[in-house]
Amino acid sequence: PPPPITPPRRPRCSPGSSRPPPSPRHFLPRGRSNADWNSDVSSRESKSTDHSNSDDTSQATDRSQAPTPPAPNKNEIHNNGGDAQDNHPHPKGWRYSAEKQNIITCLKDPLSDVHLMTKEQIWRKYASNYDQKKTKNNLEYLLKQYQNKQGPFSSSSQGNSYTNTRADGNREGEANEEVEPWTTRKKKSRGWDLLYKLRLFPEKSGISDMTQEELWESSALFRCYPFQDFKKYDKKMEKLAQERSAIIEQRQLDFERDLATFPPSQRTNRDEPFWNRHIARMMLRKDVESGVADSMKPRQLWQTRSEYQDFTPSTFAKHVHQEKSKQRAAPYWQVKCKKICQKLREDQAEESKRDWIQRRAIEDIIQQWDRMKAS
Repeated sequence: PPPPITPPRRPRCSPGSSRPPPSPRHFLPRGRSNADWNSDVSSRESKSTDHSNSDDTSQATDRSQAPTPPAPNKNEIHNNGGDAQDNHPHPKGWRYSAEKQNIITCLKDPLSDVHLMTKEQIWRKYASNYDQKKTKNNLEYLLKQYQNKQGPFSSSSQGNSYTNTRADGNREGEANEEVEPWTTRKKKSRGWDLLYKLRLFPEKSGISDMTQEELWESSALFRCYPFQDFKKYDKKMEKLAQERSAIIEQRQLDFERDLATFPPSQRTNRDEPFWNRHIARMMLRKDVESGVADSMKPRQLWQTRSEYQDFTPSTFAKHVHQEKSKQRAAPYWQVKCKKICQKLREDQAEESKRDWIQRRAIEDIIQQWDRMKAS
């Protein structure tokens, strides 16, 4: 038999040009030429093109004749949960997602069907665009918070106004614009700070002779929380204050023992006083803040105060440049900003403590005066 006829190999195309249709990988049957094969291929391509054009035309006609769907209602979006949300997860994760907020809103609604669903059903309806395993764990934690009335379901975060329950069963309503949570992972409330200061030093504040109801009524920072919740907060705070007091006492004893064993020296190796314990340190800080240090050289500034002259001019000049650099760069130091915020918070808590003690003292004086008048 004659050898089979194979089509000629086509030249390769350059990178910029379009590639021609590929040649057949099989052998042509006997009696068929390359021209016959090319004509068959072109006819099949033209038929497929005509068929696809007709399909596109029919689909466009159907779409034009179909009625326009109505705009979705807000209630439908809320009820459909995650089906109406964006399919892409939140870039910051589940914690800040709209799906989580939607589930929390449905859990707060006693008539929602989410209470009849399993975790898998909740995931499929409300958060199907998130990983199933991780979302189930998050849902389990969220349902646990709902059962224990914690986190977003606690009574202190239910809205702008709420009703406080007293120990005797009476209810006292107080409408506030917003009540901050008692404590979170990153922030403590002002009520927490005040109660911590009072419980840490009970002999100075006189809190040991007060009942929980009297303590709750003593400050507006306590009354903004329900009394039943405040009793739990006070019980935990009392335990925490006892632990912190024991730690503070032990550290104070260790410090006094080390101080007696290794007394600090009064002069450095260069026969100069220590800068961190000298009054010149605070004076130089005030001179740099007021701009006096910028109007003269370090040696001229050294001659203005007798406290500066306890150090040599070279040592004092180093401290001047160090203080200037510190005050210029302090606003950009993250650690320094945190220390400043912590200091402001401690000052605010200390001021609240002083106001609370003064108010208690005034109330005691008024009560004694009333008893004297009655007798």
